[in-house]
Amino acid sequence: MLGGISFTSYTTSYHDDNGHGTHVAGIIGAENNEIGIVGSAPDADVFAVKVLDKNGSGYLSDIIKGIDWAISNKMDIVNLSLGTSSDSLALRQIVDKAYNSGMLVVAAAGNNGDEKGTLDSVGFPARYPSTIAVAAIDSTNQRGSFSATGNTVEISAPGVNVLSTYLNNQYMKMSGTSMATPYVAGTLALFKQMYPTLSHIQLRAKLAETALDIGTTGKDSFYGYGVVQAPVFIQEQAPSLPKEIVKEQIPASVVNQVKKQPVPTPAKQPVKLPVKAVPNKVVKKPIVKKNLISTLSSTRSTYHVGSTIWVKLKALDKISRKPIANGTVKLTVKPPKGKAKVVTLKTNKKGEVSYKLVTNKRTTKGSYKFSATTSVANYNQISNTKTVRLK
Repeated sequence: MLGGISFTSYTTSYHDDNGHGTHVAGIIGAENNEIGIVGSAPDADVFAVKVLDKNGSGYLSDIIKGIDWAISNKMDIVNLSLGTSSDSLALRQIVDKAYNSGMLVVAAAGNNGDEKGTLDSVGFPARYPSTIAVAAIDSTNQRGSFSATGNTVEISAPGVNVLSTYLNNQYMKMSGTSMATPYVAGTLALFKQMYPTLSHIQLRAKLAETALDIGTTGKDSFYGYGVVQAPVFIQEQAPSLPKEIVKEQIPASVVNQVKKQPVPTPAKQPVKLPVKAVPNKVVKKPIVKKNLISTLSSTRSTYHVGSTIWVKLKALDKISRKPIANGTVKLTVKPPKGKAKVVTLKTNKKGEVSYKLVTNKRTTKGSYKFSATTSVANYNQISNTKTVRLK
């Protein structure tokens, strides 16, 4: 998680205090570090925009502010694992504005589907043409019995008993179109990486073209174009846009209306979240450790006898690139002859630590090897080496 912002009235922190957001974020971006799970786009830059409270409910006005923040900060994709049964002009305008700015908007279709799938039950904002409405399937490619159905369903993805990250370094299985939505958002991030020159409209078309068609042949109300498929990394020509999606583009009159008119703030009405799922069970796993990056350097590679050899180490968080203070650095100095010397140092608030080796005419000439091992709580250990010559 690279950062975020909160638009809720009760906290300025964007950190998740419900669990739903952590589960969704893990499906998109959990690192490929051989611990727990791997996200659908583990190298994606993910930002948390908090618009719901600790109970998983919120206000339309806060959701609108969150989407507007994503537009202002030029996000490529916005994942909306939330929904309401009520239409809102203000919500539609901000979603249209996001789409027409070049952003891909992916939204949960909702969990109000009936068992036979006879209802047109897709919620808002997934129901708007400017969003990609996502339905849920199980491990056998069957529609989740709760998953909303209707002609606005565009794609489907796993959403039944999905294992992902949860609060307090735990993992949990959850069900809902909320879980299916981030699979699609993550896949779009992969398409964006593979086809950086394609527009958001072409990427949306690519998503539909590559979907695994299940159920009724062609686009249907259960699965849309089919099950989302990750891209195969071979060169392909830019796709043409399916007719169904061409028809759903936002008319120029609506674009102008969104640009000219400010987005009104509706009266604060709680947004019911049918996409919130009750977890099945908590799966205890080892604490997920973060990764460091560090550099070990010296002012010169060759020193003369009588000078002072300076060695500096700098430690940063791999994701945020923020300095790591109070890190423990075990530094081993191995001279050309004799015993190695081991010292223990602490990084400062800039994530740095320095060591000096004073030499004189009696100091042995030759290669000096400096080996550093950096340890920080909740981080994986990292090691570096540096060799300098004394002559």
